[in-house]
Formats: sequence, C-alpha cells, structure tokens
Amino acid sequence: MPASRRRALIGVIVASSAVVICVVAILVVLVGRNASSRALAEERYQTCSRIEGDVDEIIAPYVNDEGVFAEYDAEALDRAACDVYAYAQGLRDAGTIRGCALCEEGDSVSFFLNDGMTYVYFPKIDGYYAGGGDFTVTTFENTSLIEGEKWAYRNPSDLIEGAVDGAHAQTYGNDTTVADLKEIFASWKGGGPRAVFWTGHGNVCADENGKLVFALILDEKKSPEKNQLYAADLVSHNGELKHLFCSDDTYAISASFVEDYMGDVDGGLFFAGSCLSAADTDQRFGNTLREKGFDAYVGTTGEVLVPYSNTVLSHTAEYLATLTDQGLYTDLRTALSDAERRTLLDGSFVTNMLTYGGQFTIVGDGDFRLVDPVLSVHVSTSAADRLDDVDIWCRMVGDDGVGGTPARFTYADLVNGTFDLPIKKLGSTYEIGFGKGATTLKVVTVDTGALTFSDNAASMDVALDVANLDIVVEDEDGGFVPDAEIAVTPKDDENGVLGLTQSAALAKNAAGEQVYRIPVCPGSFSIAASSDAFGEAERTVEVSGDTTVRFSRRNDPSAYADVVRQYEDTYGTFRVYDTAYGQTYTGVFLLDLVDFDQNGTDELVIGYSVPHPQGIEYCAWPALDVWELRDGVPERAYEGAMVQQSDIGRHCSYVSLDGTWYLVTGWEGSDVDLDLLSLRDGSFSTGMTLRAEEQGSGVYVYGMRYYLNDSEIGADEFGRLLDEVHSGRTYSGSVYESDSYSVQDMVDALNATRAEIGLDAVDPAS
Repeated sequence: MPASRRRALIGVIVASSAVVICVVAILVVLVGRNASSRALAEERYQTCSRIEGDVDEIIAPYVNDEGVFAEYDAEALDRAACDVYAYAQGLRDAGTIRGCALCEEGDSVSFFLNDGMTYVYFPKIDGYYAGGGDFTVTTFENTSLIEGEKWAYRNPSDLIEGAVDGAHAQTYGNDTTVADLKEIFASWKGGGPRAVFWTGHGNVCADENGKLVFALILDEKKSPEKNQLYAADLVSHNGELKHLFCSDDTYAISASFVEDYMGDVDGGLFFAGSCLSAADTDQRFGNTLREKGFDAYVGTTGEVLVPYSNTVLSHTAEYLATLTDQGLYTDLRTALSDAERRTLLDGSFVTNMLTYGGQFTIVGDGDFRLVDPVLSVHVSTSAADRLDDVDIWCRMVGDDGVGGTPARFTYADLVNGTFDLPIKKLGSTYEIGFGKGATTLKVVTVDTGALTFSDNAASMDVALDVANLDIVVEDEDGGFVPDAEIAVTPKDDENGVLGLTQSAALAKNAAGEQVYRIPVCPGSFSIAASSDAFGEAERTVEVSGDTTVRFSRRNDPSAYADVVRQYEDTYGTFRVYDTAYGQTYTGVFLLDLVDFDQNGTDELVIGYSVPHPQGIEYCAWPALDVWELRDGVPERAYEGAMVQQSDIGRHCSYVSLDGTWYLVTGWEGSDVDLDLLSLRDGSFSTGMTLRAEEQGSGVYVYGMRYYLNDSEIGADEFGRLLDEVHSGRTYSGSVYESDSYSVQDMVDALNATRAEIGLDAVDPAS
C-alpha cells in the first residue's frame, strides 16, 4: 500500500476513534445526569414518604381508620397541627429538613426540605375535605369550566349548556394530572375560559417568608417517577413560590403554577369552591388569575362544607345563565347572593355557618355576566361604496374620561352594515369612532346605562355619510399653492368632533385639478388656509355633499369692502332700538360669504333694514342683496329679496337645502306662495316653489291644498318642507326675548365676516 494512502487511512481511523470517544463521553455524562436525577427524585420520594408515615402516626389519635377527621373539631385540628409542627421542629433541629412553618388558619404544617421542595400536611376532614373528587371543565365555545362532581348536586356545565345558546360543555375527571393542567392552561392563551368552576379541594399553608399560600389539591398520586418529571416545579427558583407542593400522597398547585403555565385569557370568571381559596395573603391566588385576564374570582374566606359549597356553585351557575326582567343575564354579585340565600332552604347554609363559617367572596368585578350584553350597531348610509375603507373603533371610557385600548375593524368587515359591541360593564360609557385615513369623521358616545335590552341585546343606528371637502388655494396669478397649511374645524357637534382641528392632504379631483382634500361627514366647518405665497384666510362652509372651497387672491373677499361701505353710506351701520315689544334694528345688519353656485368663489349676502315707511316703530323693513365677484370685480347678482307677510310685515331669509343655497322670496300669510331662488350661470332663478292655497269662497274656507313645484303634495310633506325653509336664517327687522337668535349673535356673526373682508368691527348702540 502506498505511504500516502496508509497515512490517509490512519488519519480516518484516528478521527473516527475520536468521534466514538466523544459520543461515548457524552452518553456517559447524560446517563450519569439521568441517574443522578432519578436518584434525587427517589430520595425526595422516600423523604416525603417517611414524613408522611410519621405524620400519620402522630395524627392517628385524632382521625378515623381512613385517616380522616370524622367531624370539624377545631380543638382536635389545632392539637393535631401542633403535634405535627413539634415533629417538624425536631426534624429541622436535627438538620433533616431546612425549616418548617405552622399555619393556624388552615391547621396545616409546611416542611421545607433541604433540596428546596416543600411537603405540606393538610388535614382531611369528613364533609369538607373528604378526598380529591372529580373536577370538570365546562366549555363555552372557547371557554372552559372546572368543578368538583363528587359532591355537586348539579353539574354547572350541564346547567349552563342547557340554558345558554352556543354554550358547550367539556368535563375533565379526577385523572387530570399536573402535566394535563399545564397543557390545558396553556391552551387558554388569547381566548380561554368564559367561566371556570373548580370544586376540587384546597387549603392554605405558610411559606418560608411567613405568608399564607393557597393551593388547589389534585388527585394525582405522587411517585418517584412523577417527582423526577416535576422536579423543576417542586423547588423554588430565585426564592419565588414553588409551582407544586407535595400533600399526603398527591400534588397541589400554587399561584406560581398559574403565573408560569396559564396563558392570558380574554376575560371570564374563575369560581374556586375550595376551602380557604380566598384566605391567602393579599388573596394572591385570586389576583394572579385576574392578572391573567379573568374579570372576577370567587373564593372562600374559610373552611366550607362540601355540599354547601357545591350547592352554591351550582345555584350560581344557574342564575348566571338566567335572563332577568331587564333582558340581561344576571350579574355575578346578584347570582352569588341569590345562590347563598337559596341554600337557607336546604339547611346547608346554616350547617356551614355553625360548623365551618367560611363564606364566599368576590375578588374583582362583581358586575361580571356570563354573556356580555351586546349593542348591535347598524351603520346607515346613502353611499356604502364610500365607506369600505372607513375605520371603526370602539372603546370604553373611564370616569376620568380616559379611554381604554380600542377594538378596531373596518366598514368592509361588517355584515349588512352591522356590528356587535360587547358591553363589558353595564352603565359605562363607550365611544364609537369612525375615521378615514388620518381623519376622524364621527364619534358617537353611548351611555350603556340608558339602553333598553331584550334577550341580552340592545340596538342603535348611526348615520354615516362621507363627503369630500376639496380646498383650492390660488395665488394672485391663479396658480395652485402647493405648500399651504389647511386646518378644518367643525363648527357644530353634529358628528361629535366639535373643536377637533384636522388637516387636509394633497389629492386630485375628478377633473384632474390638484386640491387639498379631507373627508368629512355633513355639517358646518371652519376652514383656515395659510402660506407665504397666499397669506391667510378663513371661512365657514356648510357641507351636505362633495364640496369645493376656493381661496384665491384673484377673488379676495376684501374686494367686497367698498360695496359694504356704500351700503353703510346709504342705509347706515347696524343700529338697535328698544321698543315696547322687543328690539328693532336698522342699517347693515348682515354680511355673509356664501358660495351660492358652488364654483369656489363666495358671494356676499348683504342684509339691510330701513324704518317702516308708515312710521311703525316696532316694525322695520329688511331685505337681502347678493353680490358676486366677476374677474375680481364685485357685481350685484340680486336686489331686494324678501317675503311679504302682511300689509305691514315682512322678513328675509336664505337657506341651504340638500347642498343648494336658496334666496327665499314671495308671500307667506294665510296662503303661502314662496319662490326659492338659486344662482346658476351668474343669475338667480327659481329652483323650487312652495304653495298653499285656501279652498272656499268668501269668508268660508273648507280646506287647503299644497303644492311643491306645482305638483300637489300632502299637508305633512308641505309642513316638513316649510319647516326646512324656516330652518335657515330669517330676519324680520325685530328681535324678541323668545327668539333663539339674539342681537349679540347678530353682532358676532356680522363682525366675523367684516374681519374676513378686512373691515373693523361695529358696536351697535341700543
């Protein structure tokens, strides 16, 4: 064989030998570790078994042949615990164990072993601690309930499944192990139980720090193999509470077990019918479950009679699944109270109070309901295609006005425009918000205490229409200003966002023109525009549909200033006079910038009033003129708009109906004959007519006939339309105490427009 091949072969043999040696070494270490782990588990088991055997001999004078106290005898339980504690102290002094503790509340003794494990003596008492028993998990869709079946008169799983639609039951028996509980608890993450009923047994013991610790006792028998499997859970880590205790020949789980193995749940109830389940220091077990997401925990303050405990648990489950006269499922506080009161009839309440004294207590939300009330919200709209990208959020608002984390979804997620809002706390306030992009469109505040429920549900309708408010800002040459700052602020509270200033974003309209756009719900808005190239301007607009507002230095409203001065030279400035019936005003009393033809340039409405031509002091004659800008030059578009009411009375008004502005002219008395004029192509013409004619002859009138645009309509429809016309601003030349619009309101509105035009404010003398 060539030397090179011999060297290569030798290298392979050496390398292979090294690998084998390493593998053997690793196996030796693993086998050694495993053997060490088994030896430690066996040692723990033998130590616990020796303690258990000694304790059985110590308590033998106090218990029956089954190792159970035949009755609840406080003196015997105390003496037995003291005898066991004295034995534990002896082990501690001899160095056999690290320490020990006596818990008088639970008549229990803790043995702290040298390896970090804890063995606990829990006394077994007939009737309240008669052995592990079954426990159940009842599932409501994604929820689970645990209850003890041995003593339960009725299984809460069956009660609830039979009473509540959509509830499903699942039961785990007494063969459930620590490993099973780890898997069950972990599976609850992100959803979990709606309600948990546990009727297994429990007790409190003293931890090494002196605090009382509650533990739920399982029926899983301990063994060296189980001790090895649960080795990490039987000892403390960094001084923290152990996951598991050894008790007699079984295991018991602590709050630390819940902390580390239970997934966070989405609300719910945990009802522990075990003795002393709420008697631990700071009610740690219950509060740990609340930190995991449960809304409420029910435990006991002391020892309880098993039949009493399970009867209360069953009755509580029954009441929780019952609808009240208010159409709601019974709250936990009421259900528990009624269940305890009901046990007075079977005698278990009296027996429990006289013998044991433990009572149930609620940790957390006593208002918890098995099924949250639901508010069904329907979003009504005239243009659903515009809402698909509308965001919706719902949140509960606290007493301090601070909202919680909102639930979010979009309109596209809704079925037939409807969604259900679970009400976590009845009587609380919820906000339902609607937004598009970065813009808040609408916020609806709901007082859940004012809702009316039926079958655990209430309903409401939210009107949501979205319009594009486009803003065009032009410089003196008519060019678009791309760096303007736009601020849009609601002027009314129609949409629940009064005072909320928001920005518009650059976009292009259907014609390809660049605009600043913000989606809004119909209402009144103040728009402020500013830039170095444009300066500053502000105006108020009414939005009922897609609207374009144009700020242009070519159409600067200051061009109307000379027109106003001319009117004031002719009619005088705003003056107010007191009369026997109220106040009368003359002069220029109204200035308003309104885009009648929606072309982006505002027209100027000028209201002026003159004394009555017959000298009637309480009756002035007002009228409206409208001016428009043509190539930046003001021209009058209409003169003398008014409605005659009688031989001496008149009023003037203008109104926005369905997105169109109208001047109102004509006659209004026993008959009605109104022309509503709209601005089109530079002139006003009739856009709508309303007439009401008396039917009869002479002084005899037997009825009325009503017309809209010369087509006959009913009285109700006519009345509705006339009310809409009257909803606009109406000026009669006089103001009375009963009027909703005061002289000061007129002054404020007048001076706001004067400022936009560039004129000083006026202060009418009275």
